[in-house]
Amino acid sequence: MNFAEFQSLRQKLKRQQPSFHDCAETNLYRALAHLAPAPNKSSEKIYRCDLARQWCEYFGFAAGLSPQTLVSGGVRDSLSRLFNHCHQHQSCVWLPADCYPVYAELAMKARCKIQLYTSFPVLDWPQAMPTESEEILLLTNPLKPHGRPLDEADIRQLEQWLASSPRRRLWIDCVYTFDTQLDTGSLRLFAGGQTLLLHSLTKGWLHPRLFGTTMVPHCDLDILLPLFRETPPPQANLAVARACLDIYHDTPKQVGASLRKARAAMLEVLPAAVAFGLHDTTGYFFPTCHRWSDLFAEQNILGLPATVFGASNDDFTILSSLAFAS
Repeated sequence: MNFAEFQSLRQKLKRQQPSFHDCAETNLYRALAHLAPAPNKSSEKIYRCDLARQWCEYFGFAAGLSPQTLVSGGVRDSLSRLFNHCHQHQSCVWLPADCYPVYAELAMKARCKIQLYTSFPVLDWPQAMPTESEEILLLTNPLKPHGRPLDEADIRQLEQWLASSPRRRLWIDCVYTFDTQLDTGSLRLFAGGQTLLLHSLTKGWLHPRLFGTTMVPHCDLDILLPLFRETPPPQANLAVARACLDIYHDTPKQVGASLRKARAAMLEVLPAAVAFGLHDTTGYFFPTCHRWSDLFAEQNILGLPATVFGASNDDFTILSSLAFAS
């Protein structure tokens, strides 16, 4: 069952049996709409380089890294630009098969050469030997739908994969960051010189497709800068982005606090057997080793089948805390 099919079923169940515990909400912006900043419009011209410096300062990066911080309209926009570059250079793009189907949609639209790796429930990083082509490995950190950050074993395997060829690159989607610093694993991998960090205001500030950044290794700057120089985000978007980073700098922490409260509220209604083992990191997806149909029939809990994220079977269910966030 894919995402669209499940959403149709969820709405049907809401009409027929509205008393179930809804652990299947996926729309963060709807759940936390009361926290979304609403900055006033500005007529002042805003420069991307200034926003890049502001973003670096906000997340604790050295000011000297701002020239390597390329601005876009969000992570999807950044990926579209990068995927087009991959197609032109015949790069091989490794995508998680069971994380976020939109990645594959964007890569196929750009006519990329795609390989898939299994990321859920067990991570199986690519093991193939390097080729003569450029290779890209895309992942999220924190991992989706695991909801946890990369651990030491993950990082070491990724470092080994990169060390096998100077033509390999990691692209880390850091959008699920609800803090003023990116995860230490992402920072460590970026320091290795073969990793790109993608971020946006989508999750932390609840403003999708508005403003994004891609921090690139210095050795790739001359190659990738032209991809982002053309078609900048509209001035209206840049104005909102500046206000978010400046006036509304506390919003990600507020979102994170609301998500932690939502998790606690969800745990109060979950049976102990279901709640046992759910991680306690800040986020809203929590995997459990129960089939979604069993949870619904036996516990009156509706969760997301793993197939919604692209998994090959539904032996696992992803519980969302978002319905408990209001």
